Amino acid sequence: MSFLGQVRKKALQAHRRIVLPETNDERVIRAASQILKEGLAQVILVGNQEAIMHSAKAYEVSLSGAKIVDPYNFERFNDYVNKLVELRAKKGMTPEEAKKYY
Repeated sequence: MSFLGQVRKKALQAHRRIVLPETNDERVIRAASQILKEGLAQVILVGNQEAIMHSAKAYEVSLSGAKIVDPYNFERFNDYVNKLVELRAKKGMTPEEAKKYY
């Protein structure tokens, strides 16, 4: 299954809301744009807004309608870190690594 196919599947399973933390990856930016274009889900991108919008412009895609959460300026930063650790525990993710991830 393609990356976009996997994201589509997750969006439908997540009750039409998907959070994408790996916003430095071109595939994520393109998938987010396509999901928004098709109206499959509400997209929440985690990362620096300026960097995300710069990437979208460079890839010539629209992220109109996406919510962007900058973890360093977000009151629930530790909640996100804990969730990432929980989701990737089997891969050895630690809180320290999760904080560096962003």
